[in-house]
Amino acid sequence: MPALRIEALDSDLAHDLGDPADSSTTPLIAGTQAALLAWLTGRSTGADLSIAGAEKVPAAPYWI
Repeated sequence: MPALRIEALDSDLAHDLGDPADSSTTPLIAGTQAALLAWLTGRSTGADLSIAGAEKVPAAPYWI
């Protein structure tokens, strides 16, 4: 899994996912906790999330 950082804008929650081999190029996905949870569980495409360090919000990691 490529490195990825998620941050909830409505709280101080943040988490790094994947292999952080080069953290300088790690994309940042941000949004509300509800929007992040919907994306992470496959219930949303992530259209309501913001991203920095990549062109678009990637598909959520598959783990369920």
